[in-house]
Amino acid sequence: RNPPPPNAPRLLCILGDLENDAKHYERAWEVSNRRYARAQRSLGELHLRNQDWQAAAEAYQKAVAVNRLSPEVWSRLGDIYLRLGQFPDAAQSFQRAISSSNGEAGGEDARTWSNMGTALLSWYQAVVKEGKVLRAQGKPAEDGEDTAKKTDEELEKEFPASSRASDLNKSAQSLLQDALGAFKRGATTAHSNWRIWDNVITLAASLKPTPAFDDVILATSNVLRIRKTEDDLDTEILSLNSELVAYDETL
Repeated sequence: RNPPPPNAPRLLCILGDLENDAKHYERAWEVSNRRYARAQRSLGELHLRNQDWQAAAEAYQKAVAVNRLSPEVWSRLGDIYLRLGQFPDAAQSFQRAISSSNGEAGGEDARTWSNMGTALLSWYQAVVKEGKVLRAQGKPAEDGEDTAKKTDEELEKEFPASSRASDLNKSAQSLLQDALGAFKRGATTAHSNWRIWDNVITLAASLKPTPAFDDVILATSNVLRIRKTEDDLDTEILSLNSELVAYDETL
């Protein structure tokens, strides 16, 4: 029919679900004058099932462009960006999911906070791996591709820590701090999820120059509370806690 009926986009999407055919979703998108977000969401899910991550990302980008207040769509886009290794985009998507939520049911849940922590941590690791090579001793960016394949020991010999740009360390530590904050929010929301608390332990102990001892102790106590066993605790973390106790006793 021309013009198509008002419910044509929805009917075309249903047909796409039944036939598992992308052309129906694309038709629904065009019929709606590119305003029916469900068409792009369904198309994105189809691409995900086919493991076409880039096409899925493009579909969800169109979906959030017309439905910018949907935490579920933003969170799904963040998941796809994580799969693609686009960590800054993933972190931003999870942040948008949280900021557009109306409580836990709307996106500000433990999963979203934890995924945002994962995105920020992965971003931090990428900065540490690549940024220190690109900025050390004013090294031009085009030289970074070859040196990025070297081990940390080789890089340390070639580019001593004292010669690295100071803003690199600040940027990396800022990302690590943000990742820790996200995991803490996720652990607080899902108070019985020991895995998120374990991530808090790891990140809090990794902060430089001084680990976040309060967070290490809090997270360790929660892991013990949930698991009721010390078998899975990291011996280095236990040693770190012991050193802190010994230090406090000397004060």
